[in-house]
Amino acid sequence: MKNAINFDLADTGKPKYQLMVERLESAIAAGQWKTGERLPSNRELAGLFGVTIGTVSKAMSEAVRRGIVDTRVGSGTYIRAPRNAP
Repeated sequence: MKNAINFDLADTGKPKYQLMVERLESAIAAGQWKTGERLPSNRELAGLFGVTIGTVSKAMSEAVRRGIVDTRVGSGTYIRAPRNAP
């Protein structure tokens, strides 16, 4: 797991799933996650962020909706190429 990723979801008034997506976006922007890299399992992410698997599932659904990640059944969740990439 990438060491510099901020797993703290301190109360900011936003739902935790939204904060998770924001942390993922920040890590990608900072180069901590690269296109094609596989994310940890939902269970592992839940442990790292200190949330339920349901929260992680909701965050991953939002990340897919935003075009940040792709999910592959049986294979995992991967960082997607930016929408403006060639």
